[in-house]
Amino acid sequence: MPLNIDFQQILLHLFNFAILAGGLYFLLYKPIRAFMEERTRAIEDRVKAAAHQMDEANTVKASYEEKLAALDQEMEQKRREAEKDIESRRQAALNEAKKEADQVMIKARENAEKERSIILEDAQNEIRQMASKATEKLVRDSLNNVYDEFLDKAGSPRRQDG
Repeated sequence: MPLNIDFQQILLHLFNFAILAGGLYFLLYKPIRAFMEERTRAIEDRVKAAAHQMDEANTVKASYEEKLAALDQEMEQKRREAEKDIESRRQAALNEAKKEADQVMIKARENAEKERSIILEDAQNEIRQMASKATEKLVRDSLNNVYDEFLDKAGSPRRQDG
């Protein structure tokens, strides 16, 4: 042995190193590698699940947006229908009010005509009574005048004599 190298020692050290490396490989490297691969798979699964959930959430969001748009359209349609209904009811109430006003006007005209007839009849009765009284007064006055004239004529000859 020229340099004082013992090949047997080197082979023993190499054998120890191989056993140590193999033991470490089986004890540490393999479990750590399996743990890392499992963790990588779990993270990838979570990423895939998150992506899937995000897709589902986007689908649900799109669905809700469509439903919301449909509800907005339906609400707008209901609002228009309600406005039309209100307008038709307002128009019906207005027509009814016009009919009632026309009926009130007709009744008022009829009542006014009746009142006019009654007033005219009362006025005619008063005129008849006044004409009757005036005629009676004229007849009385003329009878009195005729009587006075008669008395005057009948009494004048006596006065002339007397």
